[in-house]
Amino acid sequence: MKRVLFLTSTNADISEDLDLKTVATLFGQAKDLEQFEQMLNNPDSAFSNLDLNGDGNVDYLRVIETADQNRHLIVIQAVLAKDIYQDVASIFVEKDEQNQITVQ
Repeated sequence: MKRVLFLTSTNADISEDLDLKTVATLFGQAKDLEQFEQMLNNPDSAFSNLDLNGDGNVDYLRVIETADQNRHLIVIQAVLAKDIYQDVASIFVEKDEQNQITVQ
């Protein structure tokens, strides 16, 4: 069971409430996607202040992965309500024939 933290949002503008540079840094530091999701939702980091559903609490961010051979799409979604999610960022990872990894 995931723990949902309730923090207060300060702005309704997504570009001001989610630091994508920090998201990229955390992605690079995480050993796997589970740890990445935990890092995204760490209340001590305070780089996400999203409140897309307007309830006054910071939205929990979940990480979803889809893969096709050497290509992976990682989508970060804000959890707005039960079974309601909003994509807020995506990361595309691909490994080529020479084992070079590209992250966008």
